[in-house]
Amino acid sequence: MASGLACALDGAVAQEPLPGKTPAPRAVSSASRRFLVTGLDPAAAMSLAVAAEEAAARLEAILRRPIPFARNQPVIFSARRDEKTGRGLVVKGQGWTDRGLAQELEIVNVEQVDQEDLLEALSWLLANRYLAARQTAASRRARLAETPEWLSAGLAQNLYQSLRARNARLALKQWLDGKPMSVPEIVALHYLPAGRWSEKAFCGVLTDWLLSSPAGLNVWDRLVAILAVHTPVTAPGLAEVLLGKNDPRELEKHWELWLAHQMQIRRMGKASEDDPVKELEAQLVIRPEEWPELESLELPETLTLAQLIEHREEKWMPSVAWRLEIGIRHLSLGRDKAFQRVLDSYGAFVSALAPRKTPGLFGWFRRLRPNDVALRKRLEAAGRSLEEYRAVRGERIRFVNQAEAGFFGGAPETDDMLRRIPRSQLQRYVDAAEGNLPP
Repeated sequence: MASGLACALDGAVAQEPLPGKTPAPRAVSSASRRFLVTGLDPAAAMSLAVAAEEAAARLEAILRRPIPFARNQPVIFSARRDEKTGRGLVVKGQGWTDRGLAQELEIVNVEQVDQEDLLEALSWLLANRYLAARQTAASRRARLAETPEWLSAGLAQNLYQSLRARNARLALKQWLDGKPMSVPEIVALHYLPAGRWSEKAFCGVLTDWLLSSPAGLNVWDRLVAILAVHTPVTAPGLAEVLLGKNDPRELEKHWELWLAHQMQIRRMGKASEDDPVKELEAQLVIRPEEWPELESLELPETLTLAQLIEHREEKWMPSVAWRLEIGIRHLSLGRDKAFQRVLDSYGAFVSALAPRKTPGLFGWFRRLRPNDVALRKRLEAAGRSLEEYRAVRGERIRFVNQAEAGFFGGAPETDDMLRRIPRSQLQRYVDAAEGNLPP
């Protein structure tokens, strides 16, 4: 399936001018001037520049550190056609010049380039800027530090929720099949070939774990400090960063627990995890057979909140209202403030059904309950707040889906990555990559 980026640029590539016929398209710069695109028509170039700005902003958000961009040192995207190659390629390169850091992404046959290859290459260059900023001037001139590709690919795989969800599913499946990757296996992947591979999914999950660890902000800063002096990141080194002790076996235990945590998340159920509204709606329907206070009574199979008003004088109402209020307010854990306001509305209604008694004069006032009309007005107000939230959430989901599908995100299937890199192919790629290193 064509990538979102490829789809966006298809029309522009088809209109690329022939050599000697018309002048080449002018370079287009992003709004911040951090990215420069050449070789595409203005509309396609601007689309790519905007996508790069968005990816950079997402990277800054997950690292909680601004990318060290110096003035007049943009990342350059250069697109060209190559009929002989017959496939899409992304070639990344960087160097230190008299003018400072020079970085370029050459995109060959853009309509055939996989969006994830492009995103991973861009993430590699952007991550390297943190390292270059940490190096001394002499060290930069001698050799620029580079991010290992397990880490840059892992960062790329965490920029979009659709990629994170897919990778978690794949890692979970491999773990359940008894074929997970260990930390030493992952951090040994200094170079990764193009394409969608299971190894990259594990790189994404490992990076997610590192950035989510209790060590917090210090993890990225310490990784930068290690890599800036050309020291490889190893399992013992990660154990030191995360656990404060050189104990790879203990690190591996924590890694296994993290993978098990993915299993726990899956067991929670997609419906309630993905849609808090459905979870609330389930709470708002009372099934007497599930309540010890009600199971022996002659009541309808289900009771709505409106029907509870009719039973407000029953002896069992205070207990039911109390438990119902707790269940509703418990749904606020980890939810946004708008949804919490909806829960507050329903919680206030249920609380008013049977106010809890408190001692003293204040308790006497608390026992003054609103009448049925006032209760119904509260319930109607809570219903309106829920409908408003449902509409806003629906718009938010549609916006995010469109934004993520536009370029690098999309909704890739797990099956696309259910394959490991053949050992021979990986070895050839590593040999070629190491052969291009400066002496």
